[in-house]
Amino acid sequence: MRDSSALTLAYFEDSGNLRLKKTLSTGQASIDTSNGGFILKDGATVVAYVDTSAGNGGAMKINGSLTTSTTPQTSAGNILEVRDGNGSLVAIVEKDGDMTLKGTKSENYDLLN
Repeated sequence: MRDSSALTLAYFEDSGNLRLKKTLSTGQASIDTSNGGFILKDGATVVAYVDTSAGNGGAMKINGSLTTSTTPQTSAGNILEVRDGNGSLVAIVEKDGDMTLKGTKSENYDLLN
């Protein structure tokens, strides 16, 4: 994900690692999206959000919890599935805002642009 200046703010790697320019907040009952950004919804409920604004860009919020180093499973409850070049599932976000990564999460990551 990039901001309006094309600076990289967050990305998933083929290995299932999540790299964030800022931090990840979990268990967010209400997610403010007024700065604009990448929004995942289940109906009218925002379950995941990546801020792409200047200053806060690269911060991610999810309603649920984060599980790492676990192979994600395909489910009707998934609203985002990330696959590697071979089509294998490496990350998911579910309707309740839970996120599973095959790899790990890195916050405040020095993203090369």
